[in-house]
Amino acid sequence: MHPHANWRKACRRVTAALILKLLFLGAFLAHAVQAVANDWGMGEANSKIAPSSIFQPISTPAHEISTIFVLAVTTAIFVIVTGLLTYSLIRFRSRRRDDGSEPPQTEYWPHLLLPRIAILVFVLHQHLVEPGRASA
Repeated sequence: MHPHANWRKACRRVTAALILKLLFLGAFLAHAVQAVANDWGMGEANSKIAPSSIFQPISTPAHEISTIFVLAVTTAIFVIVTGLLTYSLIRFRSRRRDDGSEPPQTEYWPHLLLPRIAILVFVLHQHLVEPGRASA
């Protein structure tokens, strides 16, 4: 085995992950540019509609409902995140018998990377670049 084989595998993994992240970033930016450039197809009509927000309710009952809703949502998020962090700290804490080394990484399938990227690019193209034709 070549002395740099593990290093090359690690570089390939990092490169594949970077490519996927760049594709997702590109898709996100393309979507954002389309939203800003086309104004979602509403043009001048968009400036005449007052923006609505659940954080600025108009009536008193709406204000009370909004406050309860926001409090419930933030409490649920806090409980879920705290629970997951606590579980992760307990489940994956370091053990005395752990020497810090990792097991051999054998689950890398480079022959599946290109088809996955091709499918991702096709789906993103259909939904972002040609949204009218994809749904018709």
